[in-house]
Parts: sequence; C-alpha cells; structure tokens
Amino acid sequence: MALSLDERKLLPAGVHDASLEEVEALFARFQKSERRMRLFGKLRDYLAAVKRAGCGSAVILDGSFVMACVDEPDDIDLALVLPADWDTTAALKPAREERVSP
Repeated sequence: MALSLDERKLLPAGVHDASLEEVEALFARFQKSERRMRLFGKLRDYLAAVKRAGCGSAVILDGSFVMACVDEPDDIDLALVLPADWDTTAALKPAREERVSP
C-alpha cells in the first residue's frame, strides 16, 4: 500500500513502511524553499553510510520532516534500528565510524 497524506498533509496515525523513493516523493519537494530537498539529500547520504557500514536494519523517521504541512523543517528526526544480534560492547571498525556531517 502506498503512503498517502490526509487533508491536513499528515500521515494517518500509525507506523508506515516506506521506500526511500516514497519518502522522497512525499516529503522532499520544494515548498517555500529548497530546505526539504537539502534535508533529504543528507538523509540519503546518511542511509548510504549506514549501508556501507552494515550496521542498520531499519530507520524510523519522525518529526516535522514527515509533516508535509511544515514548509521548512529544521531537521529530520530518526532512529536507527540495529540488528537484534548487534554487539553493543564491541569496538566499531573504521568503516562503521563514518559520520555524515549535519
């Protein structure tokens, strides 16, 4: 089922599975400025870094970025879901220490 916004430009209450392409189509459009498109570019870069590091199993997006009624969100609120067997006591290898600048 594709994501769709209600009449207030909000997602219906609940948890929604979405592809990066669906997130881009709904939330990375020009509104009053290019802010949403720039934030989405940073999100795409972050997710690419997570994929290269092999450490995430899912990402949960929240906050004003996923509210199309907000013209210029300040940031993207997210939580990286780690695999169930992730060893939180192990030191990260250099590939997993990569950071994406804000």
